[in-house]
Amino acid sequence: DMLDAAHIEAGQLELLLEERDARELVRNVAEVYQQNGTHELRVTLPDTPVTMPCDPLRIEQVLNNLVSNAIKYSPEGGAIDVSVSGQDGEVVFAVVDRGIGIAPEDLPHIFEPFHRSHVARETAPGVGLGLSVARRIVEAHRGHIEVDSSPTQGTTFRVRLPVAVLTGPQ
Repeated sequence: DMLDAAHIEAGQLELLLEERDARELVRNVAEVYQQNGTHELRVTLPDTPVTMPCDPLRIEQVLNNLVSNAIKYSPEGGAIDVSVSGQDGEVVFAVVDRGIGIAPEDLPHIFEPFHRSHVARETAPGVGLGLSVARRIVEAHRGHIEVDSSPTQGTTFRVRLPVAVLTGPQ
């Protein structure tokens, strides 16, 4: 994440775009975390392909970050839901946990580099770069990332990416 953050700040984030089925990206990420055995990872995928132009390694990096955080900030054995859907010209990835949540006063800052809430610092190790890098990758794909959270109730992250072909400078 440190190296990626440096590249992003220098304007050197390079995307290698290809047409991919978003379900495949979710499956790849889920496969990694389903083997850890500490949490129940529930994956919901549509029956039909959800194709989109993207840099698959970068989108998997975003999903890895979100699933990793969901696991890190959830009680052992807790359920993590990961899904993808196609909605109104967008591909929507969602990662939902039932963990410690994020306080309302921290929500505006969670995508800032090196920002970690007091509760997050007490709960798990980290430097606070993952969400910042994830947001920049999503924005480079001309998408956006949103979050809903309540302390002690959990957090939902949604990544919305266009299904239209990306054109122009990345």
